[in-house]
Amino acid sequence: MRFPFLVSIATSVCAMALMAQAPAPAPKPAAAAKPKSAAAAKPAVAAKPVAKKSAAPKAAAKPAAAKANAPASAAADPVIASSGEVKITKSQFESFVAGLPDYLKSMGIGPARKSLAQQMLDVMQVAAEARTLRYNQDPGIAAQLAFQAEQALANSFLNAEMQKALADEANIREFYERNKSIYKQVHARHILIRLPGSVVPLREGQKEKTEEEALAHAQGLRKRLVAGEDFEATAKAESDDVGSGSRGGDLGFFSAGQMVAPFETAAFALKEKEISEPVRTQFGFHIIQMLEIKERAFDEVKAEIKEKSGTELRQKFMQEIRRKYPVTMNEEYFAK
Repeated sequence: MRFPFLVSIATSVCAMALMAQAPAPAPKPAAAAKPKSAAAAKPAVAAKPVAKKSAAPKAAAKPAAAKANAPASAAADPVIASSGEVKITKSQFESFVAGLPDYLKSMGIGPARKSLAQQMLDVMQVAAEARTLRYNQDPGIAAQLAFQAEQALANSFLNAEMQKALADEANIREFYERNKSIYKQVHARHILIRLPGSVVPLREGQKEKTEEEALAHAQGLRKRLVAGEDFEATAKAESDDVGSGSRGGDLGFFSAGQMVAPFETAAFALKEKEISEPVRTQFGFHIIQMLEIKERAFDEVKAEIKEKSGTELRQKFMQEIRRKYPVTMNEEYFAK
């Protein structure tokens, strides 16, 4: 989630440039013209009652009390950044940082805090200028502002609900049990027989094979391996993947999502020591042997699960909201 109010300084400058082209605000209503009339001048002369002066000392007592409290209040929550009439207090800034998602919280730590405060001032000053020019009174802009407020509230609520759900280890463990294949790691090796046009280069002195010839060669190699021929020695001699071939075809451990789909599907379906039929990918035909299978422990992957399951939980929450509050549409309107 990105926060629309965290704009860059460049964006703010562009916004200022656009507003500079806007018409100046209309002059204030004719309240300023009233003192010019003779009728207005008389009340000014008449407003001299001496009796009301005696009430002034009593009224002065309250401002004095307020003044006594003002320094303590300001000290507790000082202004930490300002621009013109726009001010950011310590509590405002810290509340804003506390509300940021985790991946943005670093913006409120260390040297980056000053840059964040500057960006906040840019946004707030431009917004103040927009209000001065009455942009917020435009119906289209008012509708956007209202929706953005709804969006910010909805996102904050969803994030809070997701954090509550993810704080319950039972939810995380349930996701782990249901998706164990994601956290399985396999140790495999392979022999590659390249296809014509493959990005894998021809080995020196090698003749280009047709696809039929490549498949037949791969099938022949598998028969030899199943019959007991040494896989490591065969990979060094025959594999067109010279990188892994020099290691006897060893690919090390890998998890789901790290290999091209056909290779991964075939590899994860094998049992230990089993050798696959030739598997076609864009690189060529692979003969894969499974060496070892291990599952990553729950504690090892708990942090990863929080990231992955958060999206799933959000989708479930939205499905529940839609079930609770069914959507209706004006089909006649949307058919236009």
